[in-house]
Amino acid sequence: MTNIGPERDIQPETDRTAGFHSEPSSKTLPDIGTLFPDSPVFDADLGPMVRALVSQANIDRLIAHPAFGEAARHTFEVWSPEPDDELAKSRALQDVGLFTAGLWAIQLHAGPWGLTHGSLAAVLSAWGFASRGRVGPTLAYLRFRGMIRPAPSADRRVSRYAPTEALRVQFAYWFRRELGACAIIIPEVGEMLARMDEPGMLDRLVAAYSAIIYGSQRIDPGPPPTLDVFSHRRRGLIILSQIMRAADDDGPFPSVRPVKLALSELGRRSAASRGQVQAVLRAGAEAGFLLPGEDGKTILSPLLLFHISHFLPMYWICLAEAARQAASGEASLGITPI
Repeated sequence: MTNIGPERDIQPETDRTAGFHSEPSSKTLPDIGTLFPDSPVFDADLGPMVRALVSQANIDRLIAHPAFGEAARHTFEVWSPEPDDELAKSRALQDVGLFTAGLWAIQLHAGPWGLTHGSLAAVLSAWGFASRGRVGPTLAYLRFRGMIRPAPSADRRVSRYAPTEALRVQFAYWFRRELGACAIIIPEVGEMLARMDEPGMLDRLVAAYSAIIYGSQRIDPGPPPTLDVFSHRRRGLIILSQIMRAADDDGPFPSVRPVKLALSELGRRSAASRGQVQAVLRAGAEAGFLLPGEDGKTILSPLLLFHISHFLPMYWICLAEAARQAASGEASLGITPI
């Protein structure tokens, strides 16, 4: 188990955690084999493993860690696309649905199922992004961006695709940035970062992380509203991160001070259109996360701050565990038990 924080240990637990429940999940995924005959069959429930990782005790250790605020600020900083960085140039991974599709494009291509419309729809259904109407445009967009290409298919009725080197470069860059922020609060992650250029390391990292985030969808997220209000919208989490940065006063994290939100500045920092920013702000207000304050300022609700404070540790823990599995050789692309 990856070591975390001053106590230098994480103990798996099955107690109820913030937003996660130890009892069997009420979130039932579809019978993939009957929906899409050419798709992978998810024959292992990874929920218990992920639930043990993100136990309340592990979350509390990171929230109490002296580097919590620094790590949070750095994470939000790397989520903000700079005009000249590689992720901003393609924008292919700046949306949760596209990110998940790209991640699993690599994983599915390496497995016996291959990357097809049906296999990708099977995976994305766990996030609520997949329908036959949504997956087609996603594949088309990834092709347009040069992230995937057509591949030979034994069945002429089924179109197969393969990830391009450009997609692998994007994910290598993404993992370096995210793990760099994670290493601030979980220093052991830095050891993996130093090995990123080793042959097969990126493949194992993709395999481990894709399995972990799939497993996280097997866990009951608790009653709404959740951060899905933001993550299920185009650039929603990026825009949320910039709201948090705008409110930050370099004091204890997260800041509770009301903030004046400027649409143009949020759009610039998030590489988002004015309409996308407005849609996210409206959804946050309707969910009770963003409250009206005096002088046109916005109050970040206690529930939103609670979700943020618990989401970030869970995010770092999952990244750290993926890095540990990749560095130890436990994960293998294409044969992860999904």
